[in-house]
Amino acid sequence: EEQLKLSGYINQALVFGDNKLHNVALFVPDVDALTAWASSEGLSGGLTDWLATEEVRSLYQGELDRYQQDVFKGFEKIKNFRFIEEEFSTENDMLTPTMKIKRNVIEDFYNQKMDDWFSQKKKVNWGRFTARNTMDICLDTNAFVTSFLVGK
Repeated sequence: EEQLKLSGYINQALVFGDNKLHNVALFVPDVDALTAWASSEGLSGGLTDWLATEEVRSLYQGELDRYQQDVFKGFEKIKNFRFIEEEFSTENDMLTPTMKIKRNVIEDFYNQKMDDWFSQKKKVNWGRFTARNTMDICLDTNAFVTSFLVGK
């Protein structure tokens, strides 16, 4: 988490993954840095609008790749991330008075959403064939081979 906060675009980060197949992260963006970047890119709207764009997701994916590249081992790497606009603070009970993250409080608060994030896989895209899980890959592979052999 500290490594990820070296990015100028990440204000706060929290990584989850205990007893899961992969890690996911919550990013609280640095609003000032993101505002400057969005204006240089010509993005209109506000923070909520920007966080929903593919351009911002790509920016953060690049930052994630950059800061976990040589530091994180394969099993430590973050496979998925989400943005949250609300900073962790003592007012929302997500930080202790000594400014330490209350991981269990945040995990309880985002628990349902995190289950969805862990279950989401990146789509595999082979031209017109797209897969989200192993069964889809098998079905799409069979369809691809069939269409190749038949010539469609």
